[in-house]
Amino acid sequence: MLLGFNVFLPAAGATGFDELLNNLNLFQTHSGLPGTNETSLLDIIFGLINSLLGLLGLLFVVLLLYAGFTYMTAQGDSEKVTKAKATIKNSVIGVAIIILAYVITNVVFTIIVNVANKGKI
Repeated sequence: MLLGFNVFLPAAGATGFDELLNNLNLFQTHSGLPGTNETSLLDIIFGLINSLLGLLGLLFVVLLLYAGFTYMTAQGDSEKVTKAKATIKNSVIGVAIIILAYVITNVVFTIIVNVANKGKI
């Protein structure tokens, strides 16, 4: 830990604060921390879509857990069991749609990036 901290300290005989800032920038560049590269509009859109799909996936998983809980606590009530089974079926379909949307989004954005960078698929 102390060895890693030496990156932040200016070298002996350095100009002080300027050298410290240079060392911090050098550390950030080589560490791969966010903000080290320029972010394109395509990266932002891709990140937003993936975040939205992740939240929707979480929603359907929570819905699936709720339906399972309803099924387990139905205590033989056929109306609750039927409702819980329908919710489980719809939740599984929703998760499948979200997984397919994620795959399709990744394929489309990969093709777009490849075409933009190389001019071909």
